[in-house]
Amino acid sequence: MLFIVKLKVKEILYSGKSWVVFYIFSILSIFFCYKIFINFSYLGTRCWDQFVFWNAVPRITILQFRQFPLWNPYVNGGNVLLAHPHSPFLSPLYTLVILFGPVIGLKLQLVLHLIIGMIGMYLLGAYYSFAKLARYLIAFLYMGSSVYFLHMAEGHTEWFVMAFVPWLIYCYLKSFEKKYYIISGIFFLSLIFLGGSVDVFTILLVLMPIFALLKSIQNKAIKPLEMLIYIYVGTFLLCAIKIIPMLEFIINYPRFADSNDCIRLSTLIRMLIDRNQALYNVLDKEILIKLFGIKFRWHEYGSYIGIIPLLFAITGPFFGFKKYWPVIVMALVSLFVSLGYCSPINLWSLLHKMPIYNNLKVHSRFIMGFIFFSSILSGLTFSKLEQFYIKRKKPLRIIPIAILVFIFFDIWNTNAPLLKNASLIPPIRMEKSISFVQKYKKANFLNIRNSLSSLYPILLSNAGNLEGKEVMNIIRGSAMIVSEDGYRGEAYLYNKKGNATIEYFSPNKIVVNVNALEQDILVLNQNFHKGWKAKAGRFIYNTQEKEGLLSFPINKGQAKIVLFYLPGSFLIGSVLSLLFVIFLILRARYFFDEL
Repeated sequence: MLFIVKLKVKEILYSGKSWVVFYIFSILSIFFCYKIFINFSYLGTRCWDQFVFWNAVPRITILQFRQFPLWNPYVNGGNVLLAHPHSPFLSPLYTLVILFGPVIGLKLQLVLHLIIGMIGMYLLGAYYSFAKLARYLIAFLYMGSSVYFLHMAEGHTEWFVMAFVPWLIYCYLKSFEKKYYIISGIFFLSLIFLGGSVDVFTILLVLMPIFALLKSIQNKAIKPLEMLIYIYVGTFLLCAIKIIPMLEFIINYPRFADSNDCIRLSTLIRMLIDRNQALYNVLDKEILIKLFGIKFRWHEYGSYIGIIPLLFAITGPFFGFKKYWPVIVMALVSLFVSLGYCSPINLWSLLHKMPIYNNLKVHSRFIMGFIFFSSILSGLTFSKLEQFYIKRKKPLRIIPIAILVFIFFDIWNTNAPLLKNASLIPPIRMEKSISFVQKYKKANFLNIRNSLSSLYPILLSNAGNLEGKEVMNIIRGSAMIVSEDGYRGEAYLYNKKGNATIEYFSPNKIVVNVNALEQDILVLNQNFHKGWKAKAGRFIYNTQEKEGLLSFPINKGQAKIVLFYLPGSFLIGSVLSLLFVIFLILRARYFFDEL
């Protein structure tokens, strides 16, 4: 630490040593995120409860029940867990949640992803041969923009994975030269998918093929398209353990979203250069509709980078159009999609008619792509400026550093305060039930603190919430809460000819003791899903659906019924992922013989 302090600022910034770059970005990331360290164990407002819940359920399943997280009994009468688009537990960085709990673990991830994203942009700047300070600039612009911090303030931790986008692009571009970068590209695209971010992943699935096509045209070769196909196929196979169950889920429970939103030019300018990001973020949708004519809250739009970087991005094409025209086109494509129906070319309307993409409802999220590619163009201009002044006399050489410092503090001053919303709700103590029971319906203890749900506190009480916040259009059965008239227990016989008691309860496995006076139907107070199976004696049967609930026909007499959730899509996906890992190990020499 003392050594770094003694170094001159100029010597630090111009150092190309990897440890120095890591040290700088680590310090600056902590500086950016200082707000979350105040009341570090506190919950955030808005959607923080929901995303903490999605991280907490797998942790409980793994640590308490020693099971692979496949099913979630704690919300909406039971829902898929692994197959849910927002489940993040297969990401290697989920280890922080396992070790420190969901609240602190996610906040540590917030800082760590910021560091990772900045380093990735720095590497991308090195790939484009930018001057040293320009590499720092593009890192500040992309990861320091309001895109990241507004979503973090809202609690959308799925947007952590935008940190891996520069790494993916870097590895993709390097794969043209060295084929072992294909493996790296697969790894980073897999991290984006496994991090539970369908939005970032699907945005890339649109933008990457266009970028690959442009690079093929530029290079007059098919290799850029070929490398992308390898990365896509490899990612599908590596992530098949989650992709196949998820595809089965969203096909059966699609989220059709008809978005007719429109971003006008005046609103776009405010998104990019208006310092009032924190003010706009607390305004209700009704006020935003009147002010800007937009449909959602401000976190879906804000993307502040500042006037100087924006001017740099606009002038960037004049300094290297021949080399950077694919980047220019990608910035425009991302921008046109994000503008929705106000775009001069309505690309969103075309995209929204495609399968899977009709599940997307917020076109403004494509602004992430615009910020990414415009950051590169901004770095291009700044790199030329830096190279110009570095050759001048000593007093003038400080100008690029001064500009960089000003831009950093401008972005920090505008976007860092947004994170105060991530640590406002103190931990709530809940009495924990000995046995799991569906206890709540549309409960929200945190509403007075501007939270959209109370899923996490209810989970801690070992209870279920039948009407929790959900982004997918799941089909709910006739499950009931314990205080509701007609409630018959978490397990019961449909025709009331005997009794049923739960001996063991866990997310993926339930053991029920049955004493039936005649043939009857065992019903569980959870939604039916075809992945559930029942074991009676030595035989395994597929479960059935009774009033939308999980059920199983039983014979007269006493029996111990074991119900377990093990969908075939998970088994198929697991086999594919395992076979691909074995393939990579066996073919490692082919990919890495260039090292």
